[in-house]
Amino acid sequence: MRDFDYFEPRSADEAVSLLVKYGDAAKLIAGGTDLVVRMIAGSRRPKYIINIKAVPGLDYIDCSGDVIKIGATTTMRAIATSAELKKKCPQIVEVARQFASVTIANMATIGGNLCNASPAADTGAPLVVLSAKAQITGLEGTRTVPVEGFFTGPGSTVMQPYELLTEIQIPVPPAAFKWAYIKHGIRSVSDLALTTVAVLVNIKNGIFVDARVALGAAYPTPMRATQAEAALKNKKATEATVEKAAALVREQCCPISDVRASADYRKQIAYVLTRRALMSCLNSK
Repeated sequence: MRDFDYFEPRSADEAVSLLVKYGDAAKLIAGGTDLVVRMIAGSRRPKYIINIKAVPGLDYIDCSGDVIKIGATTTMRAIATSAELKKKCPQIVEVARQFASVTIANMATIGGNLCNASPAADTGAPLVVLSAKAQITGLEGTRTVPVEGFFTGPGSTVMQPYELLTEIQIPVPPAAFKWAYIKHGIRSVSDLALTTVAVLVNIKNGIFVDARVALGAAYPTPMRATQAEAALKNKKATEATVEKAAALVREQCCPISDVRASADYRKQIAYVLTRRALMSCLNSK
């Protein structure tokens, strides 16, 4: 690992100022579970490290309103063990509980997981399905963007080099909606996902009144399965309808081939997991 200059800003404004000063040569860090590994491997060589873990006001979970607010430096372990979140949004708690090992979850942050912008990011597809938004702070103030539009490609987001992710906002899911989240790894759910599927549906009088389906590691960014959603909405909640929607996911997704799995295998897994997730919702009471 090469030498670098290290900073610990004490405010979001100070962090932004450092980003402006050092530009692309600087990297933000909070948990460091991805960046440090890459630095050791030599694939990332930042000249300046800006640790925002000590910035006050970025580590919190606020469940007091109709929109849940989670600070960007909140750890995945804090999310997994939050009693308040379990009551208001058990979906994101379930995702956090399947996140890597306890050791890594104690360090990794929800903001870091998003900003790393891996197509396989655990929180990507679930936050898309939950209609979450990302609050971004920069030189020109604060702006909010849907998580669905946050990613622009592998390792890239809509954030400018001088901007900082400060908060994730999740509308409290309606009680009538049913949820399923499945993560598939080579050995266990603690591995980097080969595919993830998140499903949120509303079934009323035997009809899919609403349906949201998203996948991770099936496209260059977390993918909203729009064709599958259209095949579900206002259709009978039957196994045949689910089968058609899952088949459309297989057609729409565009995964890569690498040393971990082929694109064809990932396509088939996307189909299987989508079908399994939707059937789980269909059969739940």
